[in-house]
Amino acid sequence: MQMPYYFTLEEVHSQLFDIEELIRERFAVEVEMFVHSDPCTFAACSLCLMADCPVRQHPFEHEVKWTVQNAVKNERHRLA
Repeated sequence: MQMPYYFTLEEVHSQLFDIEELIRERFAVEVEMFVHSDPCTFAACSLCLMADCPVRQHPFEHEVKWTVQNAVKNERHRLA
Protein backbone atom coordinates (compact mmCIF):
# COMPACT_ATOMS: atom_id res chain seq x y z
CA MET A 1 0.00 0.00 0.00
CA GLN A 2 1.47 3.34 -0.98
CA MET A 3 1.50 6.17 1.51
CA PRO A 4 2.77 9.72 0.96
CA TYR A 5 6.55 9.62 1.11
CA TYR A 6 6.59 12.60 3.48
CA PHE A 7 4.43 10.85 6.14
CA THR A 8 6.23 10.00 9.34
CA LEU A 9 6.38 6.38 10.41
CA GLU A 10 3.79 7.23 13.06
CA GLU A 11 1.40 8.61 10.42
CA VAL A 12 1.84 5.50 8.25
CA HIS A 13 1.11 3.22 11.20
CA SER A 14 -1.96 5.27 12.09
CA GLN A 15 -3.29 5.00 8.53
CA LEU A 16 -2.66 1.26 8.42
CA PHE A 17 -4.39 0.80 11.77
CA ASP A 18 -7.44 2.69 10.46
CA ILE A 19 -7.54 0.47 7.36
CA GLU A 20 -7.31 -2.67 9.48
CA GLU A 21 -10.16 -1.40 11.66
CA LEU A 22 -12.33 -0.72 8.60
CA ILE A 23 -11.75 -4.28 7.37
CA ARG A 24 -12.56 -5.75 10.78
CA GLU A 25 -15.77 -3.70 11.01
CA ARG A 26 -16.83 -4.47 7.45
CA PHE A 27 -16.43 -8.21 7.80
CA ALA A 28 -17.24 -8.50 11.52
CA VAL A 29 -14.34 -10.86 12.18
CA GLU A 30 -11.16 -10.68 14.18
CA VAL A 31 -8.19 -11.08 11.88
CA GLU A 32 -4.50 -10.46 12.02
CA MET A 33 -3.14 -8.63 9.01
CA PHE A 34 0.26 -7.68 7.80
CA VAL A 35 0.11 -4.72 5.45
CA HIS A 36 3.28 -3.56 3.75
CA SER A 37 3.54 0.11 2.91
CA ASP A 38 5.77 1.80 0.37
CA PRO A 39 6.43 5.50 -0.13
CA CYS A 40 4.50 6.96 -3.02
CA THR A 41 6.11 7.86 -6.31
CA PHE A 42 5.14 10.66 -8.65
CA ALA A 43 4.01 8.02 -11.15
CA ALA A 44 1.17 7.19 -8.73
CA CYS A 45 -0.15 10.78 -8.54
CA SER A 46 -2.79 10.07 -11.17
CA LEU A 47 -4.25 7.32 -8.92
CA CYS A 48 -3.97 9.22 -5.64
CA LEU A 49 -7.12 10.44 -3.89
CA MET A 50 -5.29 12.84 -1.55
CA ALA A 51 -6.87 16.09 -2.64
CA ASP A 52 -4.53 18.52 -0.88
CA CYS A 53 -1.25 16.76 -1.59
CA PRO A 54 1.53 19.36 -1.42
CA VAL A 55 3.80 17.45 -3.84
CA ARG A 56 1.33 16.26 -6.53
CA GLN A 57 3.00 16.13 -9.95
CA HIS A 58 0.10 14.81 -12.08
CA PRO A 59 -3.65 15.43 -11.93
CA PHE A 60 -5.89 12.71 -10.56
CA GLU A 61 -7.24 10.48 -13.37
CA HIS A 62 -9.13 7.65 -11.73
CA GLU A 63 -9.46 5.50 -8.66
CA VAL A 64 -8.23 1.91 -8.60
CA LYS A 65 -11.22 -0.43 -8.53
CA TRP A 66 -10.25 -2.87 -5.78
CA THR A 67 -11.09 -6.53 -6.06
CA VAL A 68 -9.84 -9.58 -4.18
CA GLN A 69 -7.70 -10.42 -7.21
CA ASN A 70 -5.82 -7.13 -7.45
CA ALA A 71 -5.73 -6.40 -3.72
CA VAL A 72 -3.60 -9.43 -2.93
CA LYS A 73 -1.09 -9.06 -5.76
CA ASN A 74 2.42 -8.15 -4.74
CA GLU A 75 2.96 -5.48 -7.40
CA ARG A 76 2.47 -1.78 -7.90
CA HIS A 77 -0.80 -0.67 -9.46
CA ARG A 78 -1.01 0.85 -12.91
CA LEU A 79 -3.48 3.01 -14.75
CA ALA A 80 -4.38 0.25 -17.18
